Amino acid sequence: MIGLILAMFSGFSHCLSGVLIRRGVYHSGESFTPIPISNFTGTVLFGLTILISGNAVQLKFLSWIGVGYLAAAGVLHFIIGRLLAYIGLRLIGANRSSPVMTCNILVSALLGVFFLGEPLTVYLFLALFLIIVGIILISRTGGSEASREEMAKGSLTKGLVATLGAALCWGISPFLVKVGLQEVNSPVIATFISYAAAAIVAGILLIHPENSEKLRRLDQKSLIPIGTGAVTTSIAHILRYTALTYSPVSLVVPLIVSINGLLVFPLSFLVNKRIEAFNLKIILGAIVIIVGVLFILRAA
Repeated sequence: MIGLILAMFSGFSHCLSGVLIRRGVYHSGESFTPIPISNFTGTVLFGLTILISGNAVQLKFLSWIGVGYLAAAGVLHFIIGRLLAYIGLRLIGANRSSPVMTCNILVSALLGVFFLGEPLTVYLFLALFLIIVGIILISRTGGSEASREEMAKGSLTKGLVATLGAALCWGISPFLVKVGLQEVNSPVIATFISYAAAAIVAGILLIHPENSEKLRRLDQKSLIPIGTGAVTTSIAHILRYTALTYSPVSLVVPLIVSINGLLVFPLSFLVNKRIEAFNLKIILGAIVIIVGVLFILRAA
């Protein structure tokens, strides 16, 4: 029960982060700067947590196997997955991208079938059908004037492809985290390792002049929501890692993305009413996708 409660709060934090970062990348016009900001923020936050809690001594006794899995999860989730997700947020908005990102549940379920010997049930087939229908509905243009302008010149297709790519990365990473947590028996240290690995990669990416220039050009209108979203993301992930120590992947991941998908519309309405699309097809598509996710939860 503790794991499921933590997963629900993680889902809320993830959703709020996506809505805030959507606002930031909308104003900045690019998708890279949230990557170093979020990863550096997370590394510092969890590094301080380890120092304050007195758990830093445990870093001397870490399993290299566990560190390897957690580092791989960090790069896959926090660098590749997030970059694709932020591209999707900028191009198609949180209302469209957040429900589509729930496809990572389908990825996790199929990985369980093919690599962990879990049964292929009728619920998975129903979930696949509903998710596809939901994506088709969400892919229709419409909404606010700003949203319609963003849909021009293939932005909708690019945004959907990027979002599905993020879903693929985020569907794989929980399995890496689960294996890593078996070797590193501390969600805080595990989160720090994943963030630190991603921060190193982000720092390397900042060596490129074009990327560092993007960071310098950020104004207050973009920096505040991106920075706040980075903190919220860090909170979401410590809750996610902790939830995975109490409950299985097949329950934690569906619950997180279900809460995320259900809350995106009210939070977007409160924060991004003028820049998000709100129409019946998008809302209906999101509901259909969430129902599909619930079928996967039922299958588990």
